[in-house]
Amino acid sequence: ERAARASHSDREKQLRAAILETEQQRRELDSRLWLLEERRKQDLAEFSQLRIDFSSADKARVEAEGRAKETAKRLQDKEKQGQDLERDVVRLKERAAEVLAQLHARDE
Repeated sequence: ERAARASHSDREKQLRAAILETEQQRRELDSRLWLLEERRKQDLAEFSQLRIDFSSADKARVEAEGRAKETAKRLQDKEKQGQDLERDVVRLKERAAEVLAQLHARDE
């Protein structure tokens, strides 16, 4: 009977030790899980900020491309206006030469 009680007492001690060890492991796992959750929250916040930054940069890029196209179009329009003005100047010079020739012919 003594041996049975001692054996029973040993088993209880082993069970308590196993329970304590299991509880300690659970606390460690809970702590790791908490750290992982905190890291995940930080990563999500960082990702969200990066997405906002990317969207802002992409919007700025699209706006800059639009302004560049507008500027190129204005430049092209100005070049065309310059060519039209050059043609007008040539025509006016030709017309002026004709008028001068007519005036000169009348005077003779």
